[in-house]
Amino acid sequence: MSSGALIKGSGITNTINFVKSKYGTSALEEVLAAMPDPSRQAIASTLATGWYPVEQIGDLLTAMKTTIGKGKPDFLYSVSIDASKATFNLVYKVFFKLGSPSYIISKVTSVWSTLVNKGELKVVDKSDKHIIVRLTDFPYKNTDYCAERLRGWFRAPLELSGCTITEASHTACTSKGAPYCEWKYRWS
Repeated sequence: MSSGALIKGSGITNTINFVKSKYGTSALEEVLAAMPDPSRQAIASTLATGWYPVEQIGDLLTAMKTTIGKGKPDFLYSVSIDASKATFNLVYKVFFKLGSPSYIISKVTSVWSTLVNKGELKVVDKSDKHIIVRLTDFPYKNTDYCAERLRGWFRAPLELSGCTITEASHTACTSKGAPYCEWKYRWS
């Protein structure tokens, strides 16, 4: 059943491109073979500019975790960081040289609505060395998506802005009964 949340295809294509470049075409074929239809067909023909049900990337993440990521606890998190860096480097590269980490994350919250059609992303606490980001009203409840994918997605711009991350935690999740999803980052 669909949550109604849609994501921009660029997040999917960057993940696919990362898998292909790091693990090869045969690994991508293995991942796609492990996915259920119709997600497999949709993922295989994703356009960066299209909009797709978030469940399809959830199916992609699950297939990645059970195939090429099997036995690697932080696999999805690592892939998400690298795929997100590719996304942010395309359009926002100049911002990483100009702004503070808190400024960068405030821009990321603005970018959210250009990449996802549901949910409100806000910075709820920040200082020179930490930030807490909260997502409300997001209907897709999936621990891998929140704890791994989005945790990596928010970390990437902090690293691109020069931070050395000392903590990147997923502190609350709607898939575990919380009223929102939340992430906390500290850096030096």
